[in-house]
Amino acid sequence: MMRKTATATAVAAMASAQPLAADEHETRCGWYRHDAPYLGDYVFEDADGEWALADTKGFTAQGFYEHKPEFSDDQWVSTSSDGHGFGCVCLAGEFRDGTLVTEVRALKVMPLAHCRTELNMPDPDVPK
Repeated sequence: MMRKTATATAVAAMASAQPLAADEHETRCGWYRHDAPYLGDYVFEDADGEWALADTKGFTAQGFYEHKPEFSDDQWVSTSSDGHGFGCVCLAGEFRDGTLVTEVRALKVMPLAHCRTELNMPDPDVPK
């Protein structure tokens, strides 16, 4: 009888456990970058690292183009004459493997001061 109870307890514990390395739906704030020299490279950078949103190799996070943010001139730091640069956003979506945003549910433009001061993040174009 003891063996049956231990097995039932183990099965119940496994059934209620969260899957390992699962995609995570969450909201994060940080830098949204449109990197030069490649026209299709979009990156989200927060305190935990860099997350690809879209790249020239064919990857695009689901919902990225539907939620692509529009920045006012005072909220976008241009790093080239081609429109490349960065701004501060909060991104709601699905993050996976520490490198990819697989789904974008919302992208909200935030004041530059939010990333610079409140999140204490250096500008992306400043060497780390």
